[in-house]
Amino acid sequence: MNGYFRSGISILVFALCSLFVFAQNKTNPVSAIPHNNSDGLKSKIDSLNNEADTLCLHKNEAGIRMARSALYLSKNINYHIGIGDASHSLGLAKFRRDNDSAIYFFRQAREEYLQEFPGFEKFAFALNNLSRTYDERLQYDSSMHFIRQALQFVQDTRETPAVKQKWLMYTYGAMANSFSGQNRNDSANILLLKAINLAEQLRNYKMLAVYFKSLSGIQLQLRNYT
Repeated sequence: MNGYFRSGISILVFALCSLFVFAQNKTNPVSAIPHNNSDGLKSKIDSLNNEADTLCLHKNEAGIRMARSALYLSKNINYHIGIGDASHSLGLAKFRRDNDSAIYFFRQAREEYLQEFPGFEKFAFALNNLSRTYDERLQYDSSMHFIRQALQFVQDTRETPAVKQKWLMYTYGAMANSFSGQNRNDSANILLLKAINLAEQLRNYKMLAVYFKSLSGIQLQLRNYT
């Protein structure tokens, strides 16, 4: 009887442990990922990073947790694109909240992307965001350093005209911000007009409004009221 009782207890304990592990795997994105399959792990990391990207842009805590999980897993297998994507998302989450941390993560993204190229748009985005964050810190020399890298990179690419135009637009706009911060308003004015021209061609009305607002601010500083 005691043997049957002990067997029953053992089965019950095993079942409870199994349920606990299942529950942990269901709620924890890290533990749910198979660690013995590099390709499968990279796929899971990419999935986490894809979800985290937009969420971190909006400072969403769930997205930040996903990005941290992806960063941890990527470092374990030295997956450069995974580290870069997660770092970029965390930079977006820190932008304007903690710009020192944002710089750290954006620079880490850039370094990892230099080890393993993630694709044109991701790399261009990382360079632009480095420049933007240095603008926020009023470090315009550093901002200009990275935006010039971005401009050279975009100009040298063989991407489709539409994609290339989009990133030239963003880069001209970011460069205009750096010039404006240095009170080099004539140069900022020229670059904003270039960005506006591209925004009109692309029918990007959101950025068109942003650039016209910036242009208006510069004209006020130059006292061009007409």
